[in-house]
Amino acid sequence: MKRKQQHKDAKSKSKKRKFIKKPTYPGGTKALEAFIAQNLRYPEEALRNGVEGNVQVEYEVNEDGKVIRARVLRGIGYGCDEEALRLVRLLRYEGVRNRHIHVTTRFTLVIRFRLPRRTPAVRYEYRPASVSSEQSAPVFSYKISV
Repeated sequence: MKRKQQHKDAKSKSKKRKFIKKPTYPGGTKALEAFIAQNLRYPEEALRNGVEGNVQVEYEVNEDGKVIRARVLRGIGYGCDEEALRLVRLLRYEGVRNRHIHVTTRFTLVIRFRLPRRTPAVRYEYRPASVSSEQSAPVFSYKISV
């Protein structure tokens, strides 16, 4: 009876071990998001047409940490799909060795394209009004242009 219990315990411990290691981005998810935010160039065509949305990209990373294949699963067009592919191809993961077996790992990433928020340009003008001889205090006028 004791031997069966030991066998079950050994079996459950071995299931917790991961056989295949996946490549990880240096710095984790936060670093990946920061890399995308820093290197994302909003396409001119998308800016002109006011296009924003999400592009879902699927890509494979080889054992050296390089992206070898990338394709758009869901796109929004206007140059955003091409920009998402360009960004994904720039990614470099930490390479892993799995018992001398070459393994490629598939990842899916959603890249968000949001139009930059424009703050209205406000211009203030301050001019003293002409002072007439009848008035004792100067009068000022303001003009605000948006």
